[in-house]
Amino acid sequence: MSCLACALAALTIPAAHANPLAGADLANGRALHDSKRCAACHIDKTAHDEAGFYQRPDRKVKTLSDLQRQVGLCNSQLRLELFPDDERDIAAYLNTAFYKLDK
Repeated sequence: MSCLACALAALTIPAAHANPLAGADLANGRALHDSKRCAACHIDKTAHDEAGFYQRPDRKVKTLSDLQRQVGLCNSQLRLELFPDDERDIAAYLNTAFYKLDK
């Protein structure tokens, strides 16, 4: 491998650990979350509270990548027609408002 190839490979290592939600638009994420009626499915039925659903102890989402993947899954299964940037914005909003994940 050439020195240039080594240098380029070294640059990609930190990117693999970078925040996948960096640069997201939180206001757009919240607006999409509300307009797509995400809380209609994601609400704690006993407490009538979406925070209770997102913050429950047995949640599946443990990392930012899990969160982004879950938003993508909802998008595809429900045919919400969101763009990848929209998915990122929703995931970032959810993380800021509820999950508070750092990796």
